[in-house]
Amino acid sequence: MKNSISLKPQNYEQIYKQYDKFEPNPLVQKLGFLAMHKLYESDLHFKNGSDEIIQNHLNNGGSIILAPNHQSNADIPTIAALAHTETFDKIRGNTIIPSKVDMFKWPIVGRFIPHMQAHPTFRSKDFDDSQYSQRLKNEVTESLMRFNIHKINQGSNMAMFPEGTRNTKNPRDIQPLKSGLARIALGVDNPKNLLIVPLGFAYKKDKAKRQPVAVCPSPISPAGFNTEDLLHVTRALMQEAATEAFDRVEN
Repeated sequence: MKNSISLKPQNYEQIYKQYDKFEPNPLVQKLGFLAMHKLYESDLHFKNGSDEIIQNHLNNGGSIILAPNHQSNADIPTIAALAHTETFDKIRGNTIIPSKVDMFKWPIVGRFIPHMQAHPTFRSKDFDDSQYSQRLKNEVTESLMRFNIHKINQGSNMAMFPEGTRNTKNPRDIQPLKSGLARIALGVDNPKNLLIVPLGFAYKKDKAKRQPVAVCPSPISPAGFNTEDLLHVTRALMQEAATEAFDRVEN
């Protein structure tokens, strides 16, 4: 995809309109998922029958939000590789993922990732401290929330990093979650038709191929939760999953 609109916060309305209408190239997408699978196929562990719960939910027309910990640029292809597993097969080609805007400016990668259904997000560092910039930041954030909710309402799945930023210093410990996950999950038309799927990733760094270990605990429905409680429960499950993933890598 060639961005005809400059990827600046001021252009957020046109950016999200463009990405809403964008149709991925099926061949590029297919090859992309296959490449991710070959390079980042996970040693995947499901807990408490979570694989059956997820499959049944997807088979019955439900949507999911994948919510993994975030420690590395490898996390995005690791998520994509999950779509080649039996449990997550139905999300392949039907899952949006917010990604930092810098990636869309990289040579080759920037042209490729929209076909994997990534869309740009702006972070705090993209805004200064001026009153205008902070007001713009709020407008951009609201537009991004509406875009993600709209896509889920249309039947898409979603993958996002609830921590917001990479945790490179102490990846074992899940950082406080940003409110975006709860705002999206509770903002869709039918929260009962949505599952949040917490995940924990860790990487076998002693191997030539950085094979990820992924742990998937019990998914949760956002229906009936308030924002604070949903974030608390999701973070606890992410922590459970991340702890086991790192234990499996290190032992």
